[in-house]
Amino acid sequence: MPPAGRAEVTTFPGNRHEDSSVTLDEVLAVCERSIERHDPTVEQSLTLRYPQYSDEIQVFFRCQGVIERVAEPVFAALSGVRPPPSLSEYESLVEVGRGGMGVVYKGRHRATGRMDAVKFIHPDRVSSLSKMDGEGLVARFRRECLMAAQVAHQNIVPVYHVGECEQGVYYSMRFVDGPTLHDLMTDPSLSPQQSARYIEQVARAIEALHQHGILHGDIKPHNIVVDSETEIPLIGDFGLAAMESSGCLDTSSEFMGTPGYLPPEVVQSLREDAPGNVNAVLGATISADVYGLGSTLYALLTGGPPHPGETAQARLASTLARDVVSVRTHNPKIPRLLAEICQKALARDPRHRFSTAAELADALEIWLNQPDWSRHFPKLGHVLFAVAPLLLLSNMAVYFMLRSAYWQSLVWMPVFASYIPLFVGFSLSGHAFTPAGRPALRALWSTWIGHFAASASSYISLRLLLAPDQHLVMAAFYACFAAISALTFFVNSAHFWVSYRWIGFGWMWIAVGVSVVPDGAPLIIGIGSSLTACVIAIQERRAQTISSSLRYPESSLDCLSR
Repeated sequence: MPPAGRAEVTTFPGNRHEDSSVTLDEVLAVCERSIERHDPTVEQSLTLRYPQYSDEIQVFFRCQGVIERVAEPVFAALSGVRPPPSLSEYESLVEVGRGGMGVVYKGRHRATGRMDAVKFIHPDRVSSLSKMDGEGLVARFRRECLMAAQVAHQNIVPVYHVGECEQGVYYSMRFVDGPTLHDLMTDPSLSPQQSARYIEQVARAIEALHQHGILHGDIKPHNIVVDSETEIPLIGDFGLAAMESSGCLDTSSEFMGTPGYLPPEVVQSLREDAPGNVNAVLGATISADVYGLGSTLYALLTGGPPHPGETAQARLASTLARDVVSVRTHNPKIPRLLAEICQKALARDPRHRFSTAAELADALEIWLNQPDWSRHFPKLGHVLFAVAPLLLLSNMAVYFMLRSAYWQSLVWMPVFASYIPLFVGFSLSGHAFTPAGRPALRALWSTWIGHFAASASSYISLRLLLAPDQHLVMAAFYACFAAISALTFFVNSAHFWVSYRWIGFGWMWIAVGVSVVPDGAPLIIGIGSSLTACVIAIQERRAQTISSSLRYPESSLDCLSR
């Protein structure tokens, strides 16, 4: 049994006296056990306790550090995991993801305290290639950095710094804490409206890239991250992007992508081993990016890519062999117009797709913001154009009736008679009696019957308060009428078109104007009502034009879904 003094060696007592009864071998044995426990304080503790062996202890730990650095690549190769690189600007880097080209780490920037994402090129990708190919891959990675730094957009992750260290080339960008669209696409709580809102914003960002001559080439749910705080989707991967310069694309770059999300013309070109096809593929990349946006929207609406398959080859074969099945086949509750927007973005013929990402974004924005009644009242725009002159004429009649003592008491008749053609038009302008149209019918009628009821009660109250001065009654009534109209359009702007808000502002100033010029109030109200009807009619017609343009010339959506 060892002496008590020697047993203390493994407990690292804190007293600093020199223990001459302990041999160097025993101290080194304690050093070895401390390495297994990964205790960083053991060197200092042992040096203080055994100062007679301080030189030997320091040499031991110095040699141990050299051994670890030499063995590190071997352990990494055996385990398949590499330790994070060391950058002086960052406290420590932690791996958060890997892609086809690079590894992404996150770390806190020492100078700013900001949490950044740092992307390195895969060391294995470079070492497994020839010198020329390796240099080409590094050049491509640098190009990605340049592209990402070129475009400032709220839906593109900003790049902060590009650099190079012993571990390779890297760039730092904003770290976005949140799920990718790939994580969200199987979430049952993700609504079609939210899916469309994500893609509308991403399409705006892709259009900004195109305006700078940059073609992404690999748009898919995996490459889009949603900020958990702001709910804003951000594009953060440009690994396959191609640069366009003066109308000519960099044809030296690889054009690959993700099977299941690629357009047919790209898959066809990849299968044909001919160099001339590269130009054709890259020349159609704007259309391919539109297809990628449509594929991502499809995945959000259905939970899977438009061309599913067990393997990559199966997905590529599906892309060439079959049209995309309509999203309504997977879920009949998806709104028809949204399904048609998605289907047009995924058209087999690039000429039948949206010509730009901005067009796709516009179509989604109109669908997101249009009232429900626009989808079920296709003739509403025509009705409002017809009603506009009647509104002007009825208020002109009020203007002249107020100048006649005989007709003054009957001015309420043309005022409220102007609602009649409006309500008749609502009844005849669409398919409101279908099950899908009934909620839209209720929304439309409740809005304008509420407007009518508020106007009628205002007139009756003012007639009781201000009679018999009919001029004063109508001046006060028109101010109330304008204020009610302003409130109606402000409320609707929260749910529908933003232009309703500006109409509301217009009616707010009309309310002030009729108070300043009471004699001209009927004419001011008549002009304001007519212009309002025309503006809404134009919006309705635009929505119907977008809807009709989504239909294929040779077949309908129902045929595509079979």
